Amino acid sequence: MHNNIDEIKKKYFKDETELAKKLFLAINVFSITIWILAIIMILRTKQKRMMYILTIISGIGVSIIFLERLIGHLADGRNIDMHLGADYRVCQTGPDGLTNKEIKNGAIGIIDYDCSIDAWRTMTSIGEGYRTGAYYITYTIFALVLTHIKIRGKSDKFLTQIIRYLLLFGILAITASRYCTEWVLSIFSLTIASNFTIMMTVLASLLLINIISTY
Repeated sequence: MHNNIDEIKKKYFKDETELAKKLFLAINVFSITIWILAIIMILRTKQKRMMYILTIISGIGVSIIFLERLIGHLADGRNIDMHLGADYRVCQTGPDGLTNKEIKNGAIGIIDYDCSIDAWRTMTSIGEGYRTGAYYITYTIFALVLTHIKIRGKSDKFLTQIIRYLLLFGILAITASRYCTEWVLSIFSLTIASNFTIMMTVLASLLLINIISTY
């Protein structure tokens, strides 16, 4: 049976574990890099000591989250057959999970279509959640800042820098979440959308604290 499984895997399946790990690595390295650059640019603006400390803590905290994700992807020992779709090993069974009888009958894998439909709906829902979250964070922050400027009569570099990166991260999160309905891309796009939604949430919190502290 072992020889049959190896022959089936070699003929019908392509192990793309290393490629998937490289993609996850690239996503998280990109996320960490752009986050650190954003924090550095924000720290260069003149601000209160409290906001300076909170910005540093936020920068370190989010970087740790991304590093943990990066290490987790590298340490994951499971094989990934990406062409089968993002629901592989959840709704699909490869040759390793087949019985002798199923292999003898010519089966090379099993697909649970009910499970696949549920998985697709789940990924679509998660992607839509990230997209909606990014939109509402951006909308709320703009309304908040416009109100603040109208009342105070001015803005500052700290607000401007945060808004600049909120817009950038919002565009990246919304764009990535649009691909959460594509099987092969779903896992990667969900990771991107998740990373940049986290960044937006943290920056929005810093912005809110800064505005509140001025009154």
